[in-house]
Amino acid sequence: MFKKILFLFLAVMLAGCAGVPAKGIKPIKASQLYEETEAFVYLSKGMNKRLLLADQLTSATEDGRLVVKAKLFNKLSENLRVQFQTIFKDKDGYPTGDETNWELVVIPHNAYYYYEVKAMNTKAQKYVTRCRYAE
Repeated sequence: MFKKILFLFLAVMLAGCAGVPAKGIKPIKASQLYEETEAFVYLSKGMNKRLLLADQLTSATEDGRLVVKAKLFNKLSENLRVQFQTIFKDKDGYPTGDETNWELVVIPHNAYYYYEVKAMNTKAQKYVTRCRYAE
């Protein structure tokens, strides 16, 4: 009886191990996953408790370039120093090579800040705006 249980246990263990890749699966950072699925990403831990994304919309210029607008609110009772960067992507979600520099912004306490950027070419149809604490 003990031999049968041991045999079944080994058989199950071997069958379970057969489906695992030899090198394992590479971990994906949460921020990388969010940059593929979301349009606004907090890169710094705890930033979503201090800075609220109140509204976000897109439009286009007369010549067809994408315009990104975001309305942000500083929840703190002190000034908040942050940086923003927008990466423009094509219809399939791949970067077009058009991205803004990191922009330093100081948002006063309990105040709104209106962030706006325009794409440099007409290839951009999607985007991701990244936000982090200023160093």
